[in-house]
Amino acid sequence: MRLFRYIILFLLLVGIGVFITSGVNAEKNQNAGEKLFLHFNCNACHTIKALHISLLRPKNPIERRQMRRSLRKLRREGRIPPDLSDVGNKHNVLWLNRWLEHKEKIDGRHHQEIFHGTAHEREVLAHWEETLKYSKFYDKNLK
Repeated sequence: MRLFRYIILFLLLVGIGVFITSGVNAEKNQNAGEKLFLHFNCNACHTIKALHISLLRPKNPIERRQMRRSLRKLRREGRIPPDLSDVGNKHNVLWLNRWLEHKEKIDGRHHQEIFHGTAHEREVLAHWEETLKYSKFYDKNLK
């Protein structure tokens, strides 16, 4: 009977350990996805208002001017880059990964920029983007 208690206690502790580390890994992936988003300058075109990520403002005036020109061109063409606060409500990981790979289209067009990271980085970014399920109807802080 005593051995049975030790086995149950051991399994309980192992289960708690696995649960805690899975939460830590999920948090690391969240941070990794956001870091990749910023590292690859995705915020040059996209905002994530729910996480208070605004457009990139380069310090170099030449880069700032080039960015403004490219955004103006996109707006003239009717291709305004969307806010990604709720992209996880619209698309799943597989679709987002394929979109960044230029294998999916929206209105007959691929993603504007080619993702220059590795396949693993693209996958981490797609997993992070899928978690973005904020809705402006439920979150009053987005205004």
